[in-house]
This record gives sequence, C-alpha cells and structure tokens, in this order.
Amino acid sequence: MKRLAIAFIGIALIALSCSANLRAAATLGGNSPLTAEYTLQYTISVQWHGNYYPGSTTIHVELADIPIQTDHQQVQATLQDGSIENINGRETWVIDTTNIYTTTPFTGTFAVRVNVENTPAVPHQPLTPVSGMDEYLSPDNYVTLSADVVSQARQLVSETENDVPKIITKFVDWIQKNITYNTEYLTTRLTDSQVLNIRTGVCKDFSTLFIGFCRAMGIPARYVLGYGPANPNQYLYKNIYDTGHVWAEVWIPNYGWLTVDPTWAEIGNDAQKITTSREYAYAYTWQYSNAPPGSGITDVTYSITLANWRVIDTATPSTLTKEETENAWKITVKNNSSIPLLDNVTVEKTVLENLENWKWSEWFVVSNELVFMNPQETYTFSLDKESGVGYFVWTTMAENGMSMWQYPGATPTTPTPTHTQTPTPTPTSTITPTTTSITTTTSTTTPTTTTTAPPTTPPAEAPWVWIGVGIVIVVVIAVAVLVLKGRGK
Repeated sequence: MKRLAIAFIGIALIALSCSANLRAAATLGGNSPLTAEYTLQYTISVQWHGNYYPGSTTIHVELADIPIQTDHQQVQATLQDGSIENINGRETWVIDTTNIYTTTPFTGTFAVRVNVENTPAVPHQPLTPVSGMDEYLSPDNYVTLSADVVSQARQLVSETENDVPKIITKFVDWIQKNITYNTEYLTTRLTDSQVLNIRTGVCKDFSTLFIGFCRAMGIPARYVLGYGPANPNQYLYKNIYDTGHVWAEVWIPNYGWLTVDPTWAEIGNDAQKITTSREYAYAYTWQYSNAPPGSGITDVTYSITLANWRVIDTATPSTLTKEETENAWKITVKNNSSIPLLDNVTVEKTVLENLENWKWSEWFVVSNELVFMNPQETYTFSLDKESGVGYFVWTTMAENGMSMWQYPGATPTTPTPTHTQTPTPTPTSTITPTTTSITTTTSTTTPTTTTTAPPTTPPAEAPWVWIGVGIVIVVVIAVAVLVLKGRGK
C-alpha cells in the first residue's frame, strides 16, 4: 500500500507571522547589514503508527522549504540522511529510508551566507514593453489584474516621473500609507483586488497587491518566500518558523531581478532575509509504501532552529545635512552606502502657542515620503522659515536627525524630539563561512529515538513461517514425552 501527503507552502500559507517582523528599516539603528551568516538546524520528525516490514517498508520525504542558492545567497548543507536534489526546478531535501521508528528524526544543518554588498545601482529608465516574461506579467488566481487594481496602478504612475525605480517606489509608498497590517489574515490568502478594497492584510497580501500594480503597468514581478529574523538575537537557539516572510522581485531591463519588500519598505537585496522559494507551492511531501494494513505515517513536522548567526559587514546608508538661507532651510539626504535603497524621510513640526511662557504644541508629522536612491544619489527639499515654528527632520536609514527653529527673540525651552533606534545586535556566536554552491555531506548520526515499531513478517511469507514453527513445537513436545517415559521405566 502507498500513501501520499502534501503540505502546501505559503509555508502552510507560511502561517506567516511576518507580523513579528513588521518593522521599519531602522531595526538595526540605521546600520544596514551588507553581509550576514546564519546556521540553521533543521529537524524533520516522522510519526509512525503500527508495524512495518524490516528492509521492505519505505518512508519517502521531500522538504522544499530550505535555503536556496541565489545571486546573493550561498548555502552549504550537512545532512544526516538524504540529499539535495532538483525537483521540478526547486532545490529539495529528499529522504528515502527503511529505518523506521515510532518517531523517526532526520536532521540537517544549513550554513547560509547572504552578501548584498555588490548589488548594482538600478538604472533610471522609462517604462518599456518587456518580451518573454509572460509568466510574470499575466494574471493568476490571486494576482487578478482586475479593473480596480489596474486603475489604481495607472493613477499612481500618473502622479510620478516616468522612471521605473521611482514608479516601484511609488507603489511601495502607497501600500505603506494605505494598507493596514492585520494578523487576522495570516492564514487567509487574499487577491490583489480584495487587498485593495479592504485595505488590510499581512506580508503575503502586501506583496500580492504590489505584484498586481507592477504587472498592470508591464513590470514583470514574482513572489519570494523565506524567513526574515530582523532581530536574530531574539531567535537564537529558537525555532524561526514564525519569522516566515513574503516579499517580491521585479524584472528591470538591462538589470535583472530586483528585490522589493512592500511590507518592510525596502528595495534591493537584504542580508536580513533568508530565501527559500520563489513560488507558492508545497513546502513538503511524504509518502510510505509496502506497510502492513493499519500501519503508516500519522504525521510529519519540521522545525528550523537558528543555531548561530553573525553580521560581517554593515553600512550607515544615509546622512542628513542642512543649509540655511535667509528664507528657508535646504535639506539633503544622501545614500552613502554601496547599494540602492529606500529611505523614509519624515518632517515633524511644532508651533509656538504662547509667546509669554514659550509654550509649544505637540510635535506632528507634516510630511512622510519614501525616497529611492542609488549609491551616492541625493534627495533634496526645502522648508520655509515661519515665525514661531520648529522642525525636526529624520529618516529611517540615517543615524542623525536635525532640528530647525524660527522664533522671535529667544531660544525656546521645548526640547528637540528624540528618535531612538535599537542598537545593532552583537552576537557572540559565529559560523564557518559557506561555499558558493550548495554542497551536501551526510553524517551517520544514529537517531536518538530508541522505541521501534514492532516488526512483522511480510504477509506472503507469514503462513509458511507459522506452519514451520508449529511443526517444530510438536516435534519438541513428542521428543520430551518419549524421554520422560524412558526415565520412568
């Protein structure tokens, strides 16, 4: 008998708690990780009920939710059992075994190195038709390209310059400002039109709407799935399953695929993400064959423990400077890093309400804009001087903020607002550098579970075995009786 089970990815719709990782790009205090290394300890547990035929009953497991090779991600795998194989274009951990226990564990260690330091600048170019990318331009069950999605995408494009990276930024900015993150939708997959209309969702839904906007305007786009431990110290020696995350990639002519995260408001590759798939498909499958009636696999589960991690190289991407003129302040934001990025530029304002006691209003946001910058590019804007007004300008990618005041006569006592950021985590553990291609080795560790399922004999052989055993027993009894009779004489 043969049984088959499939667990679908969204990593079980990833049961994506990318909720834990909904964060601004400033998680690391303005320091952007350029190179990071992670050691992931995988454990697959296969639960077996009943008996099995030694050497004959077989368990087969395929796990596709593993780190994969990309232009910026290298993986080295050390497996207790099985091997890494290409199944339908996906790197998959494949296990075949006849060693069966009531709980059969399989372990594997994946050393992952993510290096985004050499991400090239994104060319500024107008929208142009792209050929040969129909798979990433066409509607599907979730990216429906319905009339409302197309209309919204066209409206956003009309509001910005005809420049691909700026159009992409406009899409991300609109999603950030109009779609509310809601963990009630972790296990419900929405279409682009549904997200647009209910204005809520989680990372997979943010990505679905973003992909819909891109495809509607002729920009090829696809999903990327994986894990995003934005603060790895929080997950050290723990299961990172609930850091599951979904983002996107867009195809740009004369460039290639560019990572875009509409949930985290990021562009370009991110060393804080571990890629495991580029499509919604099964996370793992299992089957067993030649098992006795009533016996078989009852459950298969897996966990992913973050065993070690370290950030090798970081950059402070943005700097803020100001230049004062007679009537205004000129503010300049500059990308000093080696990679393209999105920076969220925020201007806050306070107003002098009472001149006599220098009472100032609460700070309030007057503008908040997402800005795209290639390495060494700048974004500049001006703030007009107004009597009795204070400004504070800050960005998610710059360490410094700047205050500016225009007031009659004296320095106000109102303190400058402080925007604190979490210091860069400094892990104490390290991992061995990985290779540039997936390499697998097999260890011979004995499974720790010692309780085995009772073996049985294949049904075809069982009648003859038991008949033979019965004959032997009868002969032994007869001989014993004769011996006893002989002694009695």
